[in-house]
Amino acid sequence: MIKVGLIGCGKISERHISAFSKIREAKITAVCDISPERTAHAAELTGAETYSDYINMLDAADIDLAVVNLPHSMHNPCVCACAERNIDVFLEKPMGISEKDCNEIIAACEKTGIMLWVGHGQSFEPVNIKAKEIVESGKLGELVSVMETRNTVYFRKDRPRWFLDKNISGGGIMVNLGAHTLDRIKFFAGGEIQYAFGGIHIPEGMTVENNVQAFVRTTTGVNAVINLVGHTAAYQYITVLYLTCGEIRIYDDDTIEVIDRNEDRERIDCGCGLSEMDLQMKCLVETKLTGNKPRISGDYGKDIIRAIESIYNTESTVSSIG
Repeated sequence: MIKVGLIGCGKISERHISAFSKIREAKITAVCDISPERTAHAAELTGAETYSDYINMLDAADIDLAVVNLPHSMHNPCVCACAERNIDVFLEKPMGISEKDCNEIIAACEKTGIMLWVGHGQSFEPVNIKAKEIVESGKLGELVSVMETRNTVYFRKDRPRWFLDKNISGGGIMVNLGAHTLDRIKFFAGGEIQYAFGGIHIPEGMTVENNVQAFVRTTTGVNAVINLVGHTAAYQYITVLYLTCGEIRIYDDDTIEVIDRNEDRERIDCGCGLSEMDLQMKCLVETKLTGNKPRISGDYGKDIIRAIESIYNTESTVSSIG
């Protein structure tokens, strides 16, 4: 039985708790948060011991795996503390707030030999898995580009305030939602991100952006366009894969639409009863039990952070044409 410690009991922790409840080989035995209310709620769901300080939990609780779900600037010190105690880590995305952060995390984990799994989950989404099967079948030709549009209200009232502090979050909509987009691009295109650039909008009085338009190219030669708009209530979330003989549209209702060159259309329901988190935690546990290498490594997570930093740094690295 793998004993799991949950560090951070915010909103996403309920998805972790639900996923582990479906896995017989693992159990959450310790939970930690600075909020007594959140800790008590997590303990009620799991029957786990409670802690208010993760260092105390790492020292006192008998755990084999830590699930780190903290504000982004806290990822580095927390993972390093786990590594010092030889505790394997599942680290929620984004990996850190800078490439330097990621390098330090990787070095700490390599020094003690612990497993580091970064929580990018797009390769476990049933809609993505089905879409990639169709891409790899070759019946629509070669994948040449990806476009994703996501419209939402980013500065909503229920978003924790630390998300809006760049020193803690590392950025706004690009870090929080764009990391998913880059993960999805990497899943379909393969390879690494060769270069990325774009423009952002930071509203007056804020330190993070709520609007990003970016261009990405992968080492496999696939282009991608990212459009994240965080100041509209007109919700939209669609990813389009453009191939030489058709396209695949991925919607957020667990369906995809396949359109061939003749404009024949097929809508496919990809729901399987299990969520991305369910499938990812199952793979995580199997990896730990078998001793295999993690599917989503530190280098993978760092590649996404490097792309985000490149987009943020565009204005300081390009020349004006005016």
